[in-house]
Amino acid sequence: MTVGSTCVLVETGDEDPIMGVAALVSGLIGDTAGKLSKECGALLQAGKFTAVVSKIMEGSNGAALFSQAPEKDLEASVLIIGGLAQRLAATDAASCVDQLVAAALATTDRASTRATVLFQLYNMVTDLPARLAILNKTLAFVRQARLAELGAPLSRHV
Repeated sequence: MTVGSTCVLVETGDEDPIMGVAALVSGLIGDTAGKLSKECGALLQAGKFTAVVSKIMEGSNGAALFSQAPEKDLEASVLIIGGLAQRLAATDAASCVDQLVAAALATTDRASTRATVLFQLYNMVTDLPARLAILNKTLAFVRQARLAELGAPLSRHV
């Protein structure tokens, strides 16, 4: 019996993926001097990935990412941050994911996109108590945002 596999080719550049997210957020907040990207670059060079995520997600930066970024860019940014966070120690990974979840839950504008991102985070996290917490927050968000049409499709992923 042969098991099929899928290979996905992704075009990348020399830039670190997290720096691409920082540049995206810089553009969204009108940081023409690139201050956010420079600060994130310095933190990344120092090996402080969690601090980079905090800098990207803090205050109006995270709000801009979730409210202004095109849907595909938002999803890619969350996948980059969440995916890279899974390689960290459990407490650091949880901190990064918690910041993403908090930003996604901040408001119900673009609710279906935010719910999609929350479920991507749910599927990404391997720690069972953390997964349950994300699931509970996601379901509460779906209820609050009145996204009943997402109930059935979401339940298939659990």
